[in-house]
Amino acid sequence: LAMGLNCKPLLLEAVSQYLRYPGVGIQAARHKVQSAILHDLGEFLYEDAWHRIDDVHRHAFMILAVLEVPITSEVVGWTCREANTSHLAWLESFGETNFGQLTEYGVGYEITFVPEAITFFQKKKQEIERDEPSVGVDVDDAAGRVRTLYRQLQEGDSAYITDRISAAFVTGAAKTAKLYASRGEYDDAEVWYEEATKLEPHNSALFDRFAYFLLHYRKDVERARRVARQAIQLEADNEEALFTAGIIEYWSDSLTSGDEFMSKAEKNGKAKHLCLIQKAAGRVRVAESIVSAASRHEVLQEAQALYELAVGIIPKDRYERKNLQFCEKGVLYADSMLPTRLRRGRLVTKVSVRGRRGSLGW
Repeated sequence: LAMGLNCKPLLLEAVSQYLRYPGVGIQAARHKVQSAILHDLGEFLYEDAWHRIDDVHRHAFMILAVLEVPITSEVVGWTCREANTSHLAWLESFGETNFGQLTEYGVGYEITFVPEAITFFQKKKQEIERDEPSVGVDVDDAAGRVRTLYRQLQEGDSAYITDRISAAFVTGAAKTAKLYASRGEYDDAEVWYEEATKLEPHNSALFDRFAYFLLHYRKDVERARRVARQAIQLEADNEEALFTAGIIEYWSDSLTSGDEFMSKAEKNGKAKHLCLIQKAAGRVRVAESIVSAASRHEVLQEAQALYELAVGIIPKDRYERKNLQFCEKGVLYADSMLPTRLRRGRLVTKVSVRGRRGSLGW
């Protein structure tokens, strides 16, 4: 049944709704759902969920639908501010629907909407603005402001990755891989990454970026690890490849190996504060899988100590605020997993709480 409906949660939910009617069996319910899909996918799948959410949350969904940027925790936060609703309230509303999937990473997350849901939100926007043109203008204006914030965030992050991008994406195949990845067409991006590594089998920077792609977009930790090791074999002192390899080890719940790669990355030129931040973030990630409460608490406290060490040496440059905020959020996130008696609390004397966190080191 699930495979026949492409394993889509909303389709399966629709079948369950039909099964509530007397005399309707599984096959009949499945036939009704499939027939409805053929005639009106958007209305059938999403109308009920749309009516269950508040107006302000609908407004946020319409903004997100026209953004055409990755839906990260920062983007959702800005969008909720534009829609005059709380971030947490919108997440609760999102959690009650099957519009997409939320994937957590460290102290942030990314949302991937089902393509049909985006189409549905855009259709709703068109319907509403026919009667209330000002609503459509408000949505477009808000989306423009969010795009600007996202672009500024990306411009800030670009200083961390400019050099390795220029070294990694030299051939047409590599540039095509990057382009497809930026569009969210990950199957095609992976094919082109594979082609690029065949054309440049000695390009350590390219293998490093491929490893990052496999980890971040494909969630294929084991393959990402193998590709990262290839990057290091090609260039043992490549600080970026060592840095990426360290993060991958933390995703594999290996603190010892992660720390070894991070220390080597620092030795070869990677900024110490960035390595400390990733060592701390790695411990927060690993702590979630530790069964022993005592061991988990110890690892979380180590993470907080490392964040605080990083705060003490973060350079006063244009990225200072972003780095400081990342550390503060890391401490707060670790605190949330600790018993009250062990919590450190906010770093109010050291950390500004304005601005937003970036994706450090990537």
